[in-house]
Amino acid sequence: MTKKHYYPSNREAIIDRGDRIPAMAQDVVLKDVLVRRKLTVLAGPSQTGKGHIEAAMVTRVTLGGRHPSWPEETPNKSGKVLICSGYEDDPSDTFVPRLKAAGANLSKVFFFRGFREFGKLVDTNFGARDIDTIARAISNQCGSGLDLIIVDPVFQAIEGDSTSQSAVTRALNNLAAIAITLNVSVLAVTHVVKSARGRDPLNRVAGPLAYGTVGRSVWVTAHNPNRASESFDFVLVNAKSSNSKPAGGWGYSISEVVSWDEFGPQSASAIRWDRRFFGRADEIFQQVERYASKRAKSRGKAVEFLLKELKGKSVPYPDLLLRAASQGISGGTLARAKKFLGVISRKETGVKHGRSIWSLPT
Repeated sequence: MTKKHYYPSNREAIIDRGDRIPAMAQDVVLKDVLVRRKLTVLAGPSQTGKGHIEAAMVTRVTLGGRHPSWPEETPNKSGKVLICSGYEDDPSDTFVPRLKAAGANLSKVFFFRGFREFGKLVDTNFGARDIDTIARAISNQCGSGLDLIIVDPVFQAIEGDSTSQSAVTRALNNLAAIAITLNVSVLAVTHVVKSARGRDPLNRVAGPLAYGTVGRSVWVTAHNPNRASESFDFVLVNAKSSNSKPAGGWGYSISEVVSWDEFGPQSASAIRWDRRFFGRADEIFQQVERYASKRAKSRGKAVEFLLKELKGKSVPYPDLLLRAASQGISGGTLARAKKFLGVISRKETGVKHGRSIWSLPT
């Protein structure tokens, strides 16, 4: 008979009885997105404006109320934000101009620049051993009122192989521990897999499944393949929500914004929110990422044609119809493109039975 061996342990198991655990209501930082003491994951392809989404969140958190930088109209309290960006983006030429364009209160925004050891900046990465150090630094330098910590990219919090399930799980659990220790919401930003279109929403997130299991809320961005015929370029969708019903999503685009300071005008860019979506993430992605139909492609071609032909001038409709026909664009398709662009139509003056003159709206 095999003899069992038991090894001594210095650890003590902690068990609580259910009726002795107080029930707590959620402390919302940003409705449907950020909850205090919880970890939220934001994932998306490059060039879908994840940084602009962060700027929109920071602006709404630092200003509070119903500031239009964030599309949800439920008001929130004003608080402080700490951004951990490592060496990926320089605050002076990336974050600060973007936050100015969004309208954030920069006096309530702080940047984690790394750890010093023996007077030298040695590392921007952090792990479980650094939770107490970070907590002390935040208390000393940020003071009270911190609501949100953004970790972008999340890889700076991963010790070891970023493709390892155990390593990523430990890192995300550490971020969740920071959220609880500091009583804040933590947003971890990462990427999605290549050819994400058509996948299950949570399976789009690149790396181990831990991103979808540890994160209490997961949001995913994607390109809108029909943007030539629709009004928004990207979509932000709630792929997982553990503590509430699915929050749907929003269509959005990135617009150029010029802000002014004592040095003059500065060009940056900001989010322009568009259509509101409701329902499950997979249904929203199916709706947005459908391959453009033949009708939609035809209208897109007609839209491009009108933008080119009417740029800076007015053109009689019969002339437009002839040119369109030569490019395989029918009169019906041209009419749909006219409605989409809001093209202005007026009768030719001074002529009996005058022609219709088309021009772009000012």
